Amino acid sequence: MNNTTYNNVTLEFFKSVSDYYLNKCNCKKIKVSREDLVRYAISIGEFSNTTLDDQGITFYTSLVNMAFYESKDKFIMGNSYKNAETTIKTSIGFLIGMISAKCVAEKEFKIDYLFHLKDPNIDYSSSGNVPDFFGIAPHNNGHKAYIIEAKGTVMKRVGNNRVTHAKNQTESVTEIKLDDGKNVITYNNFKRHVVTSSYRNDEYIISDIDPDEKNGNKKIYINQNLAYFNYYRNIFNFLNNNEQENFNTGSLEFIVVRTTIGKIGIDKNIYSILKDYQDIFSQQSLFSKKVLNSKNQTTYTKGEKLEKISGLSEKIKKLDNFYKYFEVMENNQDISLGYDGIILYDLL
Repeated sequence: MNNTTYNNVTLEFFKSVSDYYLNKCNCKKIKVSREDLVRYAISIGEFSNTTLDDQGITFYTSLVNMAFYESKDKFIMGNSYKNAETTIKTSIGFLIGMISAKCVAEKEFKIDYLFHLKDPNIDYSSSGNVPDFFGIAPHNNGHKAYIIEAKGTVMKRVGNNRVTHAKNQTESVTEIKLDDGKNVITYNNFKRHVVTSSYRNDEYIISDIDPDEKNGNKKIYINQNLAYFNYYRNIFNFLNNNEQENFNTGSLEFIVVRTTIGKIGIDKNIYSILKDYQDIFSQQSLFSKKVLNSKNQTTYTKGEKLEKISGLSEKIKKLDNFYKYFEVMENNQDISLGYDGIILYDLL
């Protein structure tokens, strides 16, 4: 197994958008590996909404390798990224912003599942801009709900106007209902964050900005079974369509596949649960339906296909693997593991 190298990434904390304008912050260093960055990139680009294949894995890994070089325990801007045409820089900067949001969510907020709020399966009470992500941190001093907007740039910092726009996006949501088929949990008290990525003197920097306000009226409904189904669908199909191996570390066992960039897999217990729904994993349409009742209030219907994945999220949550994952993440420097049970190692 290849040894994983962790670099020190500067994470800046701003208590408000005003502090960001004034460049008034506190800083710390977080440990981030290239394997982490690749796992985040593949997760954002492939796992949620498209078909995962070896070409896609190679593509997102190449973007990470293009944008991040390693020098003196830091990530610095790659030469190809630095010299790329402006629109290419902008596109890659968008991806790096999303990667950075995943990084902060996992390493700082201890969020296990970060759901993309622009997913077409999610229903909204009104139109307009929405932030990028919603997640729950059940082991971070209680069930804290987070809303995160990501911004990235190749410059030394994200511009004030873009941060202001990001702030407005985080403020747009007043309520999120999470329906697991048995219970509906309503969240209306959020930790709102704008996460930006930039390159200062060519060094990769992450900033975490706390808008600390809420002014919106957008209500969001998430079918949790469908969200979990979509979260794992493509990596499950990828594992099923390729030759599998078993990998053990600590008390954990994983189902993994060797790819052109390294080995990717998932916790065996999660994989076993997903196996129960194998007959519908190839189906592309499992949308919930939003309708208006006689009082002009929004309600939701599950549909026959959604009934087939009833109980999926509950089964996965009952595994409660957080502390097992945390122990492995702290003590095994040879792998990149997320709280969602997805693993990447032996990066080539």
